[in-house]
Amino acid sequence: MLDDQIHGLLRKEYKYAVIKVGSETTAILINRKRKVGLKKRVAGMLPVYEYEKWEEELDRWEYRPVGFRNIFSKKFIHTTIAVCVDETEKVVYWRYLRPAEKKQMPLSQVL
Repeated sequence: MLDDQIHGLLRKEYKYAVIKVGSETTAILINRKRKVGLKKRVAGMLPVYEYEKWEEELDRWEYRPVGFRNIFSKKFIHTTIAVCVDETEKVVYWRYLRPAEKKQMPLSQVL
């Protein structure tokens, strides 16, 4: 239930597809492809394109405080999550903080 609420907050903020990943994730491997040219055109048929394929790692995590009201208990909950935005594919990856990350942050930021 907590994940659904965080997911909803991120969708409002970024207007992207939102995907949760495991807390142990340090980098996300992305397979991409780009159209590089026309291979051939057959009369009366669609053109065939050539694509360049490559892999790319996303590892630019930002820490975001999020807060929301629990719909059952009506308590206001604050937490900090890690967010990585892929501008190319319009996807936001998010995860809970790892224990090592929590230790490095000031206590006032990790709730």
